[in-house]
Amino acid sequence: MEYELAMSDREGISVGKQRERTSSCGNAVRRVASPSDSLTEMLAFVRTRDQPHVSRTHRVTNLNLLAKLIRETTPNDESEIEQIVYSVRWSLCSRIQEVRAGGLRVLRYLLSSELAYDVFCAYHMSILVVRCLDTSSQHETERVQALRLMRQVLHVAPNKFPRSFAASLVSLVTQYSRSHDALIWASAGTLCELAVLSPLLAAQCGVMKALLRTLLTCQVARMSEAIIHTLLFLVNDPGTRKFVHHDLDIEIVMSPITDLHYQHEAIDVDVRAGLEDKETQIEASKVALTAMLKCWAGLIYLSQSGVIRTVLEMLPLADPTVQKGLLEVFFDVFQIRLPEWTECFIQVLRSVEASRSPHDWTLGEGWVAEEGKYLLPPRITSRTNLVACYLSMLLFTLINCGLPKAFTELYERSYASLEQQRVAVRATVLIGELIHFSSSYIPVELSHIAHCVPDLIASATQFSNHARRSLASQVISCLDRIHQLKKHSAKPSSLFLDLIFKQAGYYKRTGHDISQFVSKDFEDTTLINVIKDTQVTQTKDHTKWKLDLVISLLQSPALQLSRLDETYGIKFIKRLTNFFKPSNYVFTAIPFSVQNMKTYSVIGCSLINFLTKSPEATQRYLVELIADIASQLGQVTAHKKTADVFTPNSITNTLCRDYFLFIGYVSYRKPTVLLTCNAYASLLAICDVPNRNDLLRLIVSSLDYSQDVYSRVVLSKILTSSDQQMRLYTTKHLRVLLRTKMRFFNNWGIRMLVTQLYDVNEEVAMEAIDILDEACEEESCLVALIIQRPALLHLAEKGVSLLTRFISTSRGFTLMKELGYLHDELDRWFSSYNHLYVQLVERHLAEAYTSYRIGQEGNFVRRSAPKTCRNVQVFVPIHFYGQLVQQQSGCDLLQQKGHINVFTNFIRRHITSSSDILHTKATVWALAHIASSPLGLDMLKESDIIKEIALMAANNPVFSIRGTCFYALCLVAKTKKGVEQLKDLGWFSVCHSHDHKWPVVTNKSNSSPSLQRAVRERSPLTHQASVPAVVLTTTDSPELTAARRKALLKKSTSSTMCAPGSLQHQKIVEDRVSQFMGDDSSRSHDPPPPTRARGGNLSPQQRPISMVSLSNR
Repeated sequence: MEYELAMSDREGISVGKQRERTSSCGNAVRRVASPSDSLTEMLAFVRTRDQPHVSRTHRVTNLNLLAKLIRETTPNDESEIEQIVYSVRWSLCSRIQEVRAGGLRVLRYLLSSELAYDVFCAYHMSILVVRCLDTSSQHETERVQALRLMRQVLHVAPNKFPRSFAASLVSLVTQYSRSHDALIWASAGTLCELAVLSPLLAAQCGVMKALLRTLLTCQVARMSEAIIHTLLFLVNDPGTRKFVHHDLDIEIVMSPITDLHYQHEAIDVDVRAGLEDKETQIEASKVALTAMLKCWAGLIYLSQSGVIRTVLEMLPLADPTVQKGLLEVFFDVFQIRLPEWTECFIQVLRSVEASRSPHDWTLGEGWVAEEGKYLLPPRITSRTNLVACYLSMLLFTLINCGLPKAFTELYERSYASLEQQRVAVRATVLIGELIHFSSSYIPVELSHIAHCVPDLIASATQFSNHARRSLASQVISCLDRIHQLKKHSAKPSSLFLDLIFKQAGYYKRTGHDISQFVSKDFEDTTLINVIKDTQVTQTKDHTKWKLDLVISLLQSPALQLSRLDETYGIKFIKRLTNFFKPSNYVFTAIPFSVQNMKTYSVIGCSLINFLTKSPEATQRYLVELIADIASQLGQVTAHKKTADVFTPNSITNTLCRDYFLFIGYVSYRKPTVLLTCNAYASLLAICDVPNRNDLLRLIVSSLDYSQDVYSRVVLSKILTSSDQQMRLYTTKHLRVLLRTKMRFFNNWGIRMLVTQLYDVNEEVAMEAIDILDEACEEESCLVALIIQRPALLHLAEKGVSLLTRFISTSRGFTLMKELGYLHDELDRWFSSYNHLYVQLVERHLAEAYTSYRIGQEGNFVRRSAPKTCRNVQVFVPIHFYGQLVQQQSGCDLLQQKGHINVFTNFIRRHITSSSDILHTKATVWALAHIASSPLGLDMLKESDIIKEIALMAANNPVFSIRGTCFYALCLVAKTKKGVEQLKDLGWFSVCHSHDHKWPVVTNKSNSSPSLQRAVRERSPLTHQASVPAVVLTTTDSPELTAARRKALLKKSTSSTMCAPGSLQHQKIVEDRVSQFMGDDSSRSHDPPPPTRARGGNLSPQQRPISMVSLSNR
């Protein structure tokens, strides 16, 4: 008993000694002792073995306090570390699970350096840790601590990671009998880290095979994505590529798709049902294939191994479940909205129609600001869209591997069953979207192989097979319907956004078809009869009115107040006005719904438009209506309490929100009426009412800012309100006004955005600078911003990027030179910022291609929103060198520094090298931005560095460097000089802007008329060409010597011509596809002489902004 009391007291002292400030235990106050005394006493207690008289709670508490002490003090002395490890190892041999878990936790905090890890290994502690992990799944606490300890070892000393740890993790993830074990996926994640940090050890321990087999049973998409990206990381570098066997490992992942008789191995009875579920394996293969098609390493690797061709060949032969999965992969990769799963063509077309929004933006969730950002394209026109460039390469790869043929065979086999018909319908939507995509992103010389329409027409004219002929005819009709739908712009679902489009003159929405109700020319008696038919003059019950006829009548040019008599016409207008007056509580009582909004609210807007166009003497009805609305708005602030009409409940559940829509139409058509009715004063007073963000959002989204009236005063007041969420929403609304090209936005809009840069909330400031970055694509906005001379450096990298844009203009260059900014900034870019630029670009691309997003702290976090079709665009960020070469004075400064010579010499030494990947990418990006302007391209002309970059795009053993060089050539193709130089090197370019839906470019050939006639005769699709041709890559095999490469490059300037679509041209295309993607089968042959496209002079308006190359067959 005395011993037990002594131990209890000792424990109490230990607990008290760990606290950094005095604390009370009961009523006694204990004194803090030194850390060294506490550590000695604790270790003495830890070394105590399991005894009946020692409490489990006391031992666990002591271990927790020891872990806390180590975390706070971090022992660095070797003898002290040995003492701790020696003492804690007794805890790992305890029979108590909590004691073992506490010992593992102490060791995890202790292993903060390689010195501590060496002591850990000297005592052979890894055996005890493995023993703790390899125990019953019921001991969850102990196993979790063991796994966390292994992860700590991996981060501290990845090259010294024990094989026993790796073997235990591999055994854990491959034990499918424990598939319900929560640690399986955590262990798989640890193996992914091991494969990245120590690939040799991972290969020796069979980690790759374990991850691949785990992938096929993983039902968590994020985990599957992490595993496949780990393998792609190894594939990217030639030094680690040998650890992944493309002829075996990739086949394991793709086997559920490519193997018609695939069946996973049957094991334990409890999990056999889950493992044999074919949809699970197909879903895992889908995730893997999608991830591989979204990165350069995966695309080139799949092309080399022939997996892409195999998958496309299996598409017509597979069962409908696999076919459906493969089509979903293509929809996801190309960012196309997934249509409904049905056999009805009309229903599918309705589901993917551009005018039908896939989202529902409510007043409290995004509202007009988010809908406008989704519908309106960015104003960025001078920067290359990297995602579009990559998708063009991917599309041509698929086309070259037989995508059109696969779809044609799919249609021929799809009339057998209902499921196959649904597959054919969904495939029709996909091929229609891809045909339209190819017309914008693939050069004209190569576009003829993208069409499967001739084969479909042949099937439609085969009268021997009625089912096949009928289906082919339906497919052709559907493709034509998709082509017609592409001509329609996206229509806003909100009447508020539609009003903004009208105010800015961006888009005029078509009204209802009134021809079936009202004729434009008819007599007064006929007009009276039409008014009678609306039932408005007959009854006050609005449910009995013919609403469509009312809308058509109000929108008809035949309806004029001068033609209306007192009995019917004036009564018609007066009754409608009384219906919408809020004081009558009729319109305000109608519940909110989309249908009611599109009828009653549209009638109100049409009535406002009608009254604003009426003579001044007859506008009393409009003044009465607006005065009544303004009176109700004044009640919101009159007695510091909410009015009856505009309560939060009414705004949410009734149509009274659309009174602000009426005010917006009046501010657009007749702003003087708002001044007469004192409506602006009521709106300004509402801005000061707290907790009424619903009213403020309606005000911001309705007023017309195209005229210099009080609307901008209201907007400015809300931008500087005390509510953070309202300031953020209003700032986002400025992006909508920018994209709709609101008049004089470069004046007042830029000034408001500059004010938001100094907002106390970081999110508001970052949103403002993001909008300014988009606005500065227009030179007038950039000049207006330079005049403002804002402070930007407090906004981190975005502020530096926006400040860098100043030097692209003469005014900004002079300003930055006077401030002494240029020389210091240029030196910083040369030393470090070029490397940070590479990380920035790849971070944005990773966010676009994965299911993760960049958090506020710069790290990747999971997307909380459900997975939908995301139209992601990654425009190349601003580069200091690219802005500097826009001015001749900037080019002189760059020449003076001598950076170009350093860059070119480095590239020549690393054409086929895999060392220093980051520095190679940084150098390529710097040279690409220099070559993106005519002045900069002239500076690089003597060095012929563009040829070297083109060779790196074809031959560099690091796949990601090939992708970077491809992007670099895209920047070179932004100018006419760049296109001509790439033409000499044998690269085809797209010579129109990507935002042109129907590009038509005149190609003036310099060849003789006879040659032109021969080209037309040999190219069956010449009459369909809409884009001038430029460029097909010329590549050498890696085995070629430097002399051979130099001779081949010299020869490229005098290559012969061949017609697009000819046999010679197709042979060259096929050979160079194999060479660019690294096909080993083509390396035994010398590359054919490069082709030169038919000459053509580009007009100044036909500025090329992207470049497309070829991929493996």
